[in-house]
Amino acid sequence: YRLVKESDIRQRVVRKRALMPAENSVIDWQHVQSLHRRAWIDMSHALDWRATRVVNRAWTAAQVLRQHTVQPIHLLLAMIAVGGADMIFARLAVNTYTFVAQIKRSLTRGESRSDPALDSSTVNVLLNAYHEAHREGHALVKSVDILVALASAEGPTMEILREHTIDQIKVRHVAEWLDFHEVYSRRAQTYRRLSNLRPKGEMNRSYTAVMTP
Repeated sequence: YRLVKESDIRQRVVRKRALMPAENSVIDWQHVQSLHRRAWIDMSHALDWRATRVVNRAWTAAQVLRQHTVQPIHLLLAMIAVGGADMIFARLAVNTYTFVAQIKRSLTRGESRSDPALDSSTVNVLLNAYHEAHREGHALVKSVDILVALASAEGPTMEILREHTIDQIKVRHVAEWLDFHEVYSRRAQTYRRLSNLRPKGEMNRSYTAVMTP
């Protein structure tokens, strides 16, 4: 009972129809700012551990490069650096080394000496990732949801993805395949765990016999 209550306390993707736009629409940060603060949600608690590491690594990359703001291109680079994206790009038939080299060529070193802030385009990507998680029924925002949102972000990120023939539809197909693989693996683990409960020794058939009149 205690474990059930603790799992309910953990914040997950909140399904609020008033905040969800129409299908295939894009969330705008300016629209979110116009909403009442009571409708705001702390998205940091809705990210899974891998998506959280992606955001933190993107901020670190912007800080190392002395950039004023964290751009979507930093998120794309962080997805590869954190790990877990190898399977995604392998399914998309993308050469990871060439892909990373192209991203690094598009990054330049700045002269900022202060901590970088999130750019408005990056905030829009995270908002659309939250929307994508709600659309797919994920309990938490995954890194693949961020990648789906990056595929629709205007700027250098979209140009690099388009050069490798990666669009939002292809990324969503890979995300659906990953969801199926995760559900199948979790189900197989459940059946394997339940199989340990079956009797290991000989069974007296009289215990399972059906009584006859």
